[in-house]
Amino acid sequence: HEHSGGRPVHVVGWSLGGIFTLLTAADQPDLPIASLTVVGSPVDVRKVPLVAPVRPLLNLSQGGGAITLAYRALGGVPQPLVNLVFSAVSVQKIVTKPLAVLSHLDDADYLAQLEAVDRFRANMIAYPGRTFGQLYHRFVKGNALAVGRMQVGRRTVDLSAIRVPVLVFAGNTDGIAPLPAVRAVVPLLPNAPEVRFEVVPGGHLGMLTGRAARETTWQVLDEWVEEWSGSEPQQARRSP
Repeated sequence: HEHSGGRPVHVVGWSLGGIFTLLTAADQPDLPIASLTVVGSPVDVRKVPLVAPVRPLLNLSQGGGAITLAYRALGGVPQPLVNLVFSAVSVQKIVTKPLAVLSHLDDADYLAQLEAVDRFRANMIAYPGRTFGQLYHRFVKGNALAVGRMQVGRRTVDLSAIRVPVLVFAGNTDGIAPLPAVRAVVPLLPNAPEVRFEVVPGGHLGMLTGRAARETTWQVLDEWVEEWSGSEPQQARRSP
């Protein structure tokens, strides 16, 4: 309210930020929000191939498993490990990157884009112990948000309480948040004026920073913000 001057704002969240965006809008409907955009946010973790094979083991641990002991011992998930996870799902690009650089030595724009992505990944924020513990037990092990409701303290936050338009992006090669895991949020938003699901080129980060993102993700987002920034209410509709 303070920073918007009472005017509705368009809120965009990437990955975990998208989850927090949804929960905040559902929990505090009085916030001046014009629209929500969630980018690569896996709502149903059962549909994430990287996690699915080990979920049965997680369910058996009852809070004392290897992952729980590890993050407690480390005090969380350190920044290098966060970066390693992103690197693990894009091994092919890492291997071919030197060749790509050599073949674009005369393209300053291309090299600047690569450098910007490298800087971003080098500064990935670590997850402190308690933060990671809650995320792990609620979203990974418990898959709490898959049904659209989550217990926060003594109250239940229900995504069906969201009454602003929602744009959902999924990357067509995203290994961290694949299409089915992201698309799962669409039926959980029955009271949103519009829920639009867009598949764009790129992986978890590439859908925002890739070369194709300029003409896909960012163009769609720009049109979306313009559409929902007018004073006249738009006709409610829902993408398949």
